Amino acid sequence: MDKKSELWDLAAIPFSRRGSYWAVSILEGRKPARDGLWLRCIRQLFGSGALLRLEGFEGSSKEVLRFEPGVLELLRADGLQVGISFDGPDCLRLRIRGGLLRLEASDAVILAMGLGNGKWRLASQSMNTLFHLVPLRGKLVVEAPWTGKETSSVSVVCQPDRLDGEMELALIESACREPCSDREFQRWEQCVEQGERDFRGFAGKQLPVPDEWANAAHLAAYVNWSCLVRPTGRLQREAMYMSKNWMTAVWSWDHAVNALALARGLPDMAWDQFMVMFDLQDEGGCLPDAVSDRDLYVCHVKPPIHGWILERMMQEAPEGFYDGKRLREAYRVLAAQTGFWLEQRDPFGTGFPVYWHGNDSGWDNTTAMLTQSPIVGTDLLAYLIRQLEVLAGLARDLGLSQEAEKWQGERDRLLRGFQQTFWVDGRFAPAGTGVPGSVAPAAGADSLLPYMSVLLGTRLPEEILRPLVDGLMQPGRFLTDWGLASESVASPHYESDGYWRGPIWAPAMLIVVEGLDAAGRVDLADDLAAHFCRACAKHGFAENYDAVSGRGLRDLGYTWTASTFFVLANRLCRKSG
Repeated sequence: MDKKSELWDLAAIPFSRRGSYWAVSILEGRKPARDGLWLRCIRQLFGSGALLRLEGFEGSSKEVLRFEPGVLELLRADGLQVGISFDGPDCLRLRIRGGLLRLEASDAVILAMGLGNGKWRLASQSMNTLFHLVPLRGKLVVEAPWTGKETSSVSVVCQPDRLDGEMELALIESACREPCSDREFQRWEQCVEQGERDFRGFAGKQLPVPDEWANAAHLAAYVNWSCLVRPTGRLQREAMYMSKNWMTAVWSWDHAVNALALARGLPDMAWDQFMVMFDLQDEGGCLPDAVSDRDLYVCHVKPPIHGWILERMMQEAPEGFYDGKRLREAYRVLAAQTGFWLEQRDPFGTGFPVYWHGNDSGWDNTTAMLTQSPIVGTDLLAYLIRQLEVLAGLARDLGLSQEAEKWQGERDRLLRGFQQTFWVDGRFAPAGTGVPGSVAPAAGADSLLPYMSVLLGTRLPEEILRPLVDGLMQPGRFLTDWGLASESVASPHYESDGYWRGPIWAPAMLIVVEGLDAAGRVDLADDLAAHFCRACAKHGFAENYDAVSGRGLRDLGYTWTASTFFVLANRLCRKSG
């Protein structure tokens, strides 16, 4: 680890570990929580998860002695030292030296009850979780005034043992009413080593990257490893959350990108990441928009990149991994998903499915939908054409010749209609409802979204492919030093922090690089991959990036960004090696 790197910042990357719903990070401006360093529980999507604030700590780099996968060590200005580690995924461990540490509970804690033997239980109704505080050395002094209904506030003072000046505390996240009285706790050193060992095993299986980006790869591996959570509630498999900041869930295209990055080194984990959303596929074939252990979001969907991603996973995976059982399962869920798009999302009988909302495309506030909704997105058709090809191939492999012909026929129909209907005035344009035709774009709007069609590569004739690629690479439009802006930098709708109206995003970069490669523009693909990897190496693994400055924006510890970095950096590594 590059310990001096400013990217190892608790305001951007929480301290956590694989399997845990605990996270330790700096909260700033996340009201009602006070600014500071917090012990957090991430079972509340979009919430701060603030549980206990470490009084007197800011969490700034000057206070951080060590930030490693197995341990976080802090030094306060007055000499108080606090170490934080994990005793298994559910148990956060604190070791305190050189004074008293006060933990101030957030308003989410409504109840504090003494359990005897110095143990305490905290309850959070908003998190729907219980927390048990067990002093292993020293003692707890708790102030929790009772209002007649709940505690008005909770303050916990961790008081070291007088003999050696140390205090050790276990904080257990639990669904049980009483802590397990027979639980055995590991020694501190064992906790630290357990975390380090688990991380080393994970990091050693990641895709190789060029030496110049070794430090970035170490951080990327930590982001992805630390964002894994154990299966509970709605999650039937180990799942990689998008972040442990506030995007604490899995979205139904993000998960596929994470699966691709794991396919070669950790194929079983990759399969779980790919299937985690299909576990929740409804009877009509639709995937939910997002899921966490507690919540399921179904108002929107995400684009069907899954067939293309599965094809790439199969290329990356060890020989024999995709046996008959997995192929049948993949075929079943992809067939159902494709049926959803072709049948349920074609309400006007045009033969082309629609996005009802920008969220359905994954580009939530894209300018492609400023003037009309729903639209037939050209990106959607490109994804479906690729998915239909994969389905036809799977059907042939499984001996389903009639179904293979059906999928191939649908693919050919969509590709013909795609080229005949949506190539307008030298560019791909979305169509509206009813009779297919171009949607009049908002004045000056110039979204990168239609250019995702390049994923079709040489399936498109050169007279379409050439201007499509030229538009992507046109100076002063999308291309910057860091990648491709989601909205042209020359557009009046461009915003430096405009979500999908300007910033650079990992999935768009991955799709375009893969598309350019499929189009035979390998040098351009490599150049774009390098642009994006440099952004990651310099600015970390943010949800998105300022297209001009490269600065990371929004959630700064995002897994699909780390995964895209691995895939694109490995591409360059393979070429240089």
